[in-house]
Amino acid sequence: MALITLDLSDEAVARLKDAAARSGLSEGAVVEQALALGDAEREAWRAFVAEGVAAAEAGAVRDFDEVMDEIDAIITEAEAKHAAQ
Repeated sequence: MALITLDLSDEAVARLKDAAARSGLSEGAVVEQALALGDAEREAWRAFVAEGVAAAEAGAVRDFDEVMDEIDAIITEAEAKHAAQ
C-alpha cells in the first residue's frame, strides 16, 4: 500500500468524507471504488462504441431521413388520436 497526497477542492474533500461516512469505508477505499467504477464505465463505453462500429460496418444502419419520417408519422398519428378524443 502507498501513501499519496492529493490536492482537492474543499467541495471534493467534503464529498469524499461524506461518501466515506455513509459507506462506512475509509476515504482511501472510497477513492479505490471510484477508480474501479470509472474503469468499468470506460470499458463499458468502449464496448458499446465497438458494437456500434461493428454493426455499422456490417451494414446494420438506417437512413436518417427514413427514421425521421417514421418518427414524424408516429407523432402525426398520436396527435390525430389525441385530437379525436
